[in-house]
Amino acid sequence: LHDALPIWKKTIVIFYPELLEDFSDYESVFETAHNVIAVQLPLCTNKPPVQQYPDSRSELRRLLLQLRTLHTQGVRWTDMAVSVPNLETYRPYLRRECARYCIPVNIRAGEPLTKNCAGLIFGQIYDCYTAHFSYDSVRALLQNEYVPWKADVKTVKEQLIREGNRLRTLCSYEADEHSSVRVDSWIEALSAVATDTRELELYKALKNEIIRICEAQSFSALHTAWLVFKQRFLDSEQFTSTANRILSRCISELNSIIDIETRYVATLGLHVEHAFAFFLNELQSKSYRPQEVLDGVSIFP
Repeated sequence: LHDALPIWKKTIVIFYPELLEDFSDYESVFETAHNVIAVQLPLCTNKPPVQQYPDSRSELRRLLLQLRTLHTQGVRWTDMAVSVPNLETYRPYLRRECARYCIPVNIRAGEPLTKNCAGLIFGQIYDCYTAHFSYDSVRALLQNEYVPWKADVKTVKEQLIREGNRLRTLCSYEADEHSSVRVDSWIEALSAVATDTRELELYKALKNEIIRICEAQSFSALHTAWLVFKQRFLDSEQFTSTANRILSRCISELNSIIDIETRYVATLGLHVEHAFAFFLNELQSKSYRPQEVLDGVSIFP
């Protein structure tokens, strides 16, 4: 192969072309082309042995025992690889069982930026807004431990969750059928009882900052609103390295959108409605896989 040669003078080798969905359409072309070599799987009349298991737990245990057997026979962990269907579901089980069997693994697939990590906070903020600050949505946000809450917030937020449960602040409601004004059950309940005023103050501050984020009229305004939220409620000094990398990646995505907004959207006089919803949708389509030293069995999707 040589990049300077024209295509008809290059030798093209295609390994296992039968794996391609449209291979049958081009099989005759490959056979007559002198510069195309198709390396196909050998024909096998005997069916390969297939081990069936009663459940996935038994299958996983058998797999791990087989990996350990290979390792005791001299095969290095880094020379083994496993292809796993539906890796998103099996990932936590694989990590747990491999740790139990003392098998080092490297999962060679990213995870969504907004799932099971610090990036989850963006989805939880949006849930609070769209659910009109229901008890479940507020509790889920405040109990997110992927991010470090400030010490003063951490104490009060636990009290706020307990009070919300005691006072049954399930959701906001409309004052009457002819009114579109919603009554916030948190504010109504906390204001009516002799409780710690810090709980009501925290809730009001949290609600105001969430509304500012979700109703931002531009992506640059959204960035500013997030920084205010972070400074008000989160302890920047206590972020783990993993959480810091993930949030930095999220903000990097936002900065890329801001750059597009500045260069094109604003220049053309356009406007993107619901900036935060747009940003969250972008995050949900992105995955993150940290760089790591390959020192174990490779797990591929």
